[in-house]
Amino acid sequence: MNDTTQKTALPETLKAEEKKVTPKRPAAKARKAAATKTAQTKRATPAKPVKKATAPKKPAKKQHKQKTIRDSFTMPENDYNFLASLKKKCLAGGISVKKSELLRAGVQALAGMSLAALKKQLSKLDEIKVGRPAKETKGK
Repeated sequence: MNDTTQKTALPETLKAEEKKVTPKRPAAKARKAAATKTAQTKRATPAKPVKKATAPKKPAKKQHKQKTIRDSFTMPENDYNFLASLKKKCLAGGISVKKSELLRAGVQALAGMSLAALKKQLSKLDEIKVGRPAKETKGK
């Protein structure tokens, strides 16, 4: 091979390799046709009116969960058994209820009473000793 053919052969082979590797582009006519179709669709669609930005509507005031307070009570055994019987009565009626819910319902019922009716209801209660029982000390 002479030098001129080598010099011209190298760029030709590089161009041939490049053609194999690079993806083929659509012909110029196809590109123009695609461009005109997009332009026509842009013209054909009416312009949509721009909506004014409105402030987001605030939801109604959320009801915050009430803080629960844990407490303990002393009550006579017969009153405690009365709670158990009320619970069974509710279950028989198809209502699943907890002791704390029964107590809360009772407090709400008492709050709705007149002062005379409340005094009458409180007078029916038995007197109990307030506080914790004394600890027994172990003798030696």
